[in-house]
Amino acid sequence: MICILFSVFIAFSLRLETFYSPFAINITVYFLFLVIIIGVNFFFGIYDTVIRFFNILNILNLSKSLIICALFIIFANLIIYKQIYFPRSVPYIAIVLIFLSMVFVRVILNLILNFNFSKKKNCLLIGVSRNSLNVMNLSRNPESLININSIIDATKDLKKTKINGISISKFEDLEKILKNNEFDFIILNEKFNNIKIKNIILKDFKIDNARIINLDQSIQLVQGQKHSPEKNLNFHDIVDKTKFHPNKDLLLKKISNKSILITGAGGSIGSELAKQISIYKPRNLYLLDNSEINLFDIYNNLIMNKKILINKVKIILCDCNKINDLKLNNLKSKKIDIIFHAAAFKHLSFGENNLDSMIYNNVNGLNQMLNFCKYMKVKEFIFISSDKAVNPKSILGISKKIGEYLVFYYYKMINNRTNYSIVRFGNVIGSSGSVIPKFINQISSSSQLTLSHKKVKRYFMSIQEAIYLTLYSMTLKKNFNIFALDMGNQISIYNIANRIIKLSGMNTKTKKNAKGDIEIKISGLKKGEKIKEEISLGKNLERTKHEKIFRCNENFEIKIISKKIKNILKIISLNKSINKKKLINDFK
Repeated sequence: MICILFSVFIAFSLRLETFYSPFAINITVYFLFLVIIIGVNFFFGIYDTVIRFFNILNILNLSKSLIICALFIIFANLIIYKQIYFPRSVPYIAIVLIFLSMVFVRVILNLILNFNFSKKKNCLLIGVSRNSLNVMNLSRNPESLININSIIDATKDLKKTKINGISISKFEDLEKILKNNEFDFIILNEKFNNIKIKNIILKDFKIDNARIINLDQSIQLVQGQKHSPEKNLNFHDIVDKTKFHPNKDLLLKKISNKSILITGAGGSIGSELAKQISIYKPRNLYLLDNSEINLFDIYNNLIMNKKILINKVKIILCDCNKINDLKLNNLKSKKIDIIFHAAAFKHLSFGENNLDSMIYNNVNGLNQMLNFCKYMKVKEFIFISSDKAVNPKSILGISKKIGEYLVFYYYKMINNRTNYSIVRFGNVIGSSGSVIPKFINQISSSSQLTLSHKKVKRYFMSIQEAIYLTLYSMTLKKNFNIFALDMGNQISIYNIANRIIKLSGMNTKTKKNAKGDIEIKISGLKKGEKIKEEISLGKNLERTKHEKIFRCNENFEIKIISKKIKNILKIISLNKSINKKKLINDFK
């Protein structure tokens, strides 16, 4: 109302080119302007606008409303100008002044309401796009926790230009900008949100305190919320390893038209075996597991992706320890060419507290499958072992070492018609209990990661590559082989934890950085856990035709092994409790 009355008075003064007393203007003129402008503005919803969110769309709406008002006032002026002193140019001048004054008042109020008295976090935006510009605009809101004060983009057209008063720098200036400024957040838009850019920032410029986030995380911050961690992390982003390229033709010759049985098919390793084997056109694929839900999941996964497998995939809900169930489970009359034995208890800490159960399941289950292999006259048997079988310090490792001895014992003493192979590998990403998924889950659900020891190192490989190499090892076989997969150098788990925190858009909380997000808590080594793992005994690795597969020439003495195997199998068959000290002494 004040803007309208003031603008009418100024319009008269401008028109007459002198100060014109506001009291000299006929009250009817004031009334005319007030009724028409307030009425039309109400119709256009001008007064419904929330001043805090006043923007260009509101200005356009206001301009449309005032143009309509001008038309009404001009028409009214034509009717009353002879009775009341009302120059015909006044409505034009007054409408422009009313527009300017209303916009000015709203802009000032918008700035006051949106001024954040608390200090916002400094941000560097890398990449200009519609979405990143939206984040910039939202960051001006009072509830926003961030303020974008630097922009970088590689587009030449944006060179020496500004957005919201902020100069756009070239990507080549990134190092200079990072050195001269302290940023709390570095926001990557869709184009730049990739591991290459993140590595440049983390490795080349060694940014310690800044959090690297994507646009989705930045939207949470501009809405006044704490940003959630990035969950979709890729194995190759976390662990710096080159991607593998499978030789499909070679495996097709080995697997095509073969009947294959996978034990532990519902587990992470077994299910990945099933997925990859299904690609190479097996005649039949038997999936054995004692978990109904796990079998249901892998079965549906296979037939959903390849409906042609619906008649080839056979489900066997059974325990490996029950050989008679296997013989009677419609397999007696079937031919099986290859068995992959992946069924086992695999969690280290569980084994330490459940010695008898782990030894019985892992050793007796394998023994029953080897017996079944002989009974069915299977041509090839592949036992999935572990690096923990080498100089074992845990019950899990001992169970795997006994398993390796047991396979060798069968080859030498019971059934040498089958080609046996043992495949050892370390930590595979994607398997149950793997440390990387565990860390990602911990970041999502708590404020700390748990690590047993700061110096712990492990071998790492993606589960897809580990299984591919396991399949490839079948092409290298003689009668009996132990294969070790080249998993590269051992990697510090502590460094991996730090990297996952960084790639998640968070910061590691330390004594030097008390304002960090995630703390790495050292819990102490578990029973049977080693600082470093070993893939083979001594220096007895022999190269094969595949650069990532080595043959382990272990010095297994059959007389010693035979005695130990007979003894442990006797204890298992009599269902006696196992003496832990004797077990460790026999198989350490």
